[in-house]
Amino acid sequence: MDARILKKIRQCLALAKQATNEHEAAAAMRQAQNLMRKHKVSESDIDFSYVQHERVETDCKK
Repeated sequence: MDARILKKIRQCLALAKQATNEHEAAAAMRQAQNLMRKHKVSESDIDFSYVQHERVETDCKK
């Protein structure tokens, strides 16, 4: 999945949530939904896109 598309969708969703103007919020939500439909992205995909994996080295022995 393209990280740029996920980022754009997340930005639209954030704007829809934060907008003080109801028309701006609705437009941002429509844009996010259109992008999700076009690129076949689900809500779960958006949720999982916030998760980051990181490998950490420790001194622990198995």
